Amino acid sequence: MTGYSDDLVSPENNVQRTVAVFDRMYNTLQRARRELTDTTSNGTTNLLTATRTLFRRRRSQVQGTSTRRGRSTWQVGLFLLPGPDIQQLPSVSERHVLTNNGLGIPAKEVADCQLSTIDLNWSLADVNNFVCQSFPMISLNLVGFELAKVNRVKKIQKLQASCVRDLKKAVGKSRLYVVPRAEVGQPIPLPLNQPSTGPNFETTETSDLPLSEPITGPQPETTNELEEWRAIRHQQDQEYEQSLRADQEKDRRTEEISQYEERRLKIIQERLMRTNEEPADGIPLKFTFPDGTMKIRRFQVFDQIQALFDFVGTHSSATEYFYIKEATSAVSISSTVPGTLLDHYLNAPLNIHVRWMEMEDVQALFHQQNSVLLPSPDELETSEVQDDLETVESVTPDEIHSQDDMEIMDSGSREEMYSNHRENVSETVDSGPEIYNNYNNIMPDNDLPEPDDQDHQDGSEVMYLEDFVGSTEDILLELGKEINYNLSCRFNINRKNLLDGAFRAFGRKSYDPFKRISVRFSDECGNFEEGVDLGGPRREFLSLVLEEIEKSSMLAGPDGCKNLALDSVAVRQDRYYLVGKAIAVSMVHGGPSPGFFSPTLFECISNGQVSPTIEDVNDLDLQAKIKKISLAATMEELCEATECMSEYLANAGCLRAVKCLKDKDLLLQDILMFQVVNRLHGPLERLKEGLRTLELLEAVVKHKEAFRPLFCSPPQPLTADALDQLFDIRYSTVGSNKRAEENTTVAFWRDYLIDVEEGTSSCTLQKILTFATGCCALPAIGLKPQPSIEFLHPMDTSEREKFPTANTCINCLRLPLHKNYEMFKSNMDFGICNTQGFGQE
Repeated sequence: MTGYSDDLVSPENNVQRTVAVFDRMYNTLQRARRELTDTTSNGTTNLLTATRTLFRRRRSQVQGTSTRRGRSTWQVGLFLLPGPDIQQLPSVSERHVLTNNGLGIPAKEVADCQLSTIDLNWSLADVNNFVCQSFPMISLNLVGFELAKVNRVKKIQKLQASCVRDLKKAVGKSRLYVVPRAEVGQPIPLPLNQPSTGPNFETTETSDLPLSEPITGPQPETTNELEEWRAIRHQQDQEYEQSLRADQEKDRRTEEISQYEERRLKIIQERLMRTNEEPADGIPLKFTFPDGTMKIRRFQVFDQIQALFDFVGTHSSATEYFYIKEATSAVSISSTVPGTLLDHYLNAPLNIHVRWMEMEDVQALFHQQNSVLLPSPDELETSEVQDDLETVESVTPDEIHSQDDMEIMDSGSREEMYSNHRENVSETVDSGPEIYNNYNNIMPDNDLPEPDDQDHQDGSEVMYLEDFVGSTEDILLELGKEINYNLSCRFNINRKNLLDGAFRAFGRKSYDPFKRISVRFSDECGNFEEGVDLGGPRREFLSLVLEEIEKSSMLAGPDGCKNLALDSVAVRQDRYYLVGKAIAVSMVHGGPSPGFFSPTLFECISNGQVSPTIEDVNDLDLQAKIKKISLAATMEELCEATECMSEYLANAGCLRAVKCLKDKDLLLQDILMFQVVNRLHGPLERLKEGLRTLELLEAVVKHKEAFRPLFCSPPQPLTADALDQLFDIRYSTVGSNKRAEENTTVAFWRDYLIDVEEGTSSCTLQKILTFATGCCALPAIGLKPQPSIEFLHPMDTSEREKFPTANTCINCLRLPLHKNYEMFKSNMDFGICNTQGFGQE
């Protein structure tokens, strides 16, 4: 017991025990180290080296992924050519065959359907090693190779570079082509595994293996260990690829959000620059934004709705596209729609709710609006990467399609297609006889005209070319583009002296036809009718003005076929000019067309061939004398007819000796030209000068036949079907009690139109149109906004409305709700027939 204690506390024994423990530990570590560092007899790397290499390679690749600042990897497609003498890129079918035989596109790209990845931090030796590993069936390290690209004309161009980044810059958008120094048409079948995704940085410089052999992991001795190692390696590769894809998707998403935010802020700045000053007399609109903030701003009803969108879009959280919706409406308005506020019924103080669009919806709409329908030649001359990506998708390791089955078009074929399409387009838009010839080629033989001679054929060609111009509606809308609806000219019109008030307004120096007309009517007692002119009073005024002009002393002749009449008071007050200006303003500003010009008067204003007839003479006594000359069958009758007109003929400059009956026709022509045209040369020129307002006369002369019906023909008579289709019915929600009442009222309304058309009602279709829109006939440019029908539902406990009402500013007709048709019809007749003038509903 004592000896044990002494020995335990002895310092000398304690040191010896400690040294023995460390010796055993050191020997164990040395033995383990030797076991780990030993290599197998066939020269493969051991487990420690493989594990170290694996993790170093994975760290290198993770560091080479894309970041927000840029990409440190290069996605490029490889393609191995069969020999050094290839100067031109093989065709698509030949590239398929090469890929199927172990050349062309690497097997890994075909299997993964993606391009190869090269780290920009690699050396050129690493790139060469990676290329050799990508084609394990070919001994490229023995044969040697060069790198090349393909230019736009499919020529092979060899490359020289000092680093990988220079190589990427030189390749551009092309594939990276591998040009061997000798023919490699017969691949060497080597039993090798798939190439790794990059070079082995541990053994690149010290390995003595051929470069065509891929660097693999350790080779365990037993079958079980080999299978276990392969399973672990496969799992590691899968986890790495998943992690890499997740990182790439995250970077892509981050970059997409960054671009979206940058574009959103830029658009907000552009909207701020476009925002105009708030008008003092506009209608107030209250906007409620998604974050709860509210803003109020005034707008003119004739402002473009884009001005409203610009104001809303200046909010700090505004998106590129968004919706607005009136608080009581179920219809949303997209920020991409055109038109004015009035076109979208934003013509009164309203509460408007704003809704931003989600980023995904904005991106989809952005790409949809910026898509290119027809690519340019530069876009068609893209790199071979696009062609070869199609090749990768269509080629599988086990199957390749034949040349007859492939429908892939290479860039050369697409360039030829584009060239042919470009030639066809140029032939189509080129003006000249070819248009008429092509038009004849597609027409049936029995529909083609058969001209008697070449002159007639030329005239037909000119007629067909005139048919290519747009309609009169398009022409008038084009003329009205310069009208500023935000500025107005005030017209104070008394209904009893409407034409005088119109001439005073049109004759003012301050009147500008490029400004909107704002009409305020007054009755016989001078009381102004209530209402603000947002379009309805203007259309009613222009309709009444043209009716008064047709009845005035400046025109004479039967209804619908008027010629100019000489009025000294009108000449002195220059009213012929004002008549022309009123007609031009009416047609361009959305009013009716005249429709009462005689063919002779229309030919005079359109610089046509004037051939007046006896019916164009307004003086009935003079007309009878001229007819007597035209009916003279003998010289005695002719002399007797001219003798009673000798004084008139002397004043007209037509008095001359008549020697034979053949002189009768020339005498009649001189008389008619003097009476209808030459005598009224001054008033006619002033009328034409007034028609030049808003450049209407120039358009009439240029498109003479298109405008002839608007000047010489009365408007088409209205029908019940036409009037029914003109109105857009605004129903309530389907299934509601209101909707059931509205369905009954719509049936009454359509039956009422039929009764009015058949004449069993005291009302007329023209009165209905005037009541709803202020126009007695449909304008040449149409009605804006489209006429609509609403329903007079009772508010709370108030009584039902018996009679119809209308808002001519927005062309809205409101129908009363009745339980039987007889009550509906009688109240409609009374309400429409007893309403005269704007403001009396």
